[in-house]
Amino acid sequence: MKTATSLIIALLVFSSCGNKNYNDAVLLPVKLGKKIGYINLSGKVVIPPQFDGGELFYDGLAVVEQNNKYGYIDKTGRLIIPAIFDAAVHFEKGFARIGIKDTTKNSPEDWPYFNSRPDLIWGLINITGEYILKPKYKFNDNGILTFIENHLMGLINIDGKIIIPATYDNISFIGNGLYSVLKNDRLGLIDTLGNTITPLTYEEIDYFNDDLAAVKINGKWGFIDKTGKMVINPIYRETHGFYLNHTAVNYNGKWGLIGKNGSFVIKPKYNDLFLCHDTLCTFKQNNHWGCIDLIGNIIIKPIYDDLVVFNGELATVSYKGLQGIINKSDSFIVAPKYENAWIFYDSLLCLCDNNKWTIKDINNQSIFVDSLDFIISVPSFTPTDTTHKYLCLRKNGKKGLMNPAGHLILPIEFDNIYHIKGNILAAHTKTNIIYYDNLGKKIFTSDR
Repeated sequence: MKTATSLIIALLVFSSCGNKNYNDAVLLPVKLGKKIGYINLSGKVVIPPQFDGGELFYDGLAVVEQNNKYGYIDKTGRLIIPAIFDAAVHFEKGFARIGIKDTTKNSPEDWPYFNSRPDLIWGLINITGEYILKPKYKFNDNGILTFIENHLMGLINIDGKIIIPATYDNISFIGNGLYSVLKNDRLGLIDTLGNTITPLTYEEIDYFNDDLAAVKINGKWGFIDKTGKMVINPIYRETHGFYLNHTAVNYNGKWGLIGKNGSFVIKPKYNDLFLCHDTLCTFKQNNHWGCIDLIGNIIIKPIYDDLVVFNGELATVSYKGLQGIINKSDSFIVAPKYENAWIFYDSLLCLCDNNKWTIKDINNQSIFVDSLDFIISVPSFTPTDTTHKYLCLRKNGKKGLMNPAGHLILPIEFDNIYHIKGNILAAHTKTNIIYYDNLGKKIFTSDR
């Protein structure tokens, strides 16, 4: 769980960029001296430094730390919900999860399904600080209201109504409003009202994709719909799950492709098969990989060492132990001579040779920067942001930042760089955290 002591990992979700009061509305936690305060995007201190830790504002409130306890402030800095909790999570849709010390020792220290604070029990509060659920539960990390009692799991709603008593060994959300439940090594399905959709029958149940879930019974895989009806009989050794209304299946040791009616679109004759594009599958034959279309015509001949997965019009391939990049005409646009080769946002070629990286323009292959020690997509510390729109470049122990157009937003001189979200970046030096916008304009310098 994120706590308020971690300044940098609790930052900003942007609202409308068209709001003329935007710079005043968004507040960032900063450390000035030994305390945390908040600034706006103009760098003006709006809430003076007074807290031991502070997080981003959600639903108008932010988690703050005082004397090893956590509470919530509004944008004036007023403590709206007192700092009385041992842990607190930001608000979402009007509710927040709060934790207090578990004196009951209701779950073992190594309980595998829950957050990294097994010493806590959890409840829910609303934005006025009233308890919706008093702290006595062990909530699942993903926010699903599963709870533990006596080492068993149940399901509860935010009104405190027990939907499913704590009777199962495990409960997992698998999509389409359904949960898989485990008891005595057998799985079944229930809905959000606690109704049994399927009995405890299956050995494995996968997530729903394209409204179908793969289930394993008697060692074979089939597919059920959201009513629990078996719509594709369990006759397959393996499956990769539905994607774009098709799935690869292993039938009698060979892989083929079926549609949602269970009929083969591509007959089972391959060593392995993945649907990797709306019109292409990558297949394995005689220990090499190629691509076929959905009729079975060979588009990319099977000569490559690993899967051929197209990202748009191009694919990274491994050939005789080295990597290159091909197009859908099976022509190399980058010869297979690199230790590593990949494509960033359809605009940059990232190529590694002799443990050094070069970044080139994907169109004319002009070099933007070379002799790098390492490159990686910049992580975002906002949970819902998985876009990673920036490249972090490392050279001689220092890091810089490049955007998909190949522009160096931040010079290669920082200890660490994070993409917070939207237009906000944070760069670390030994003594400071410096906030920048996505054009490299400095917003504010905070102490670490």
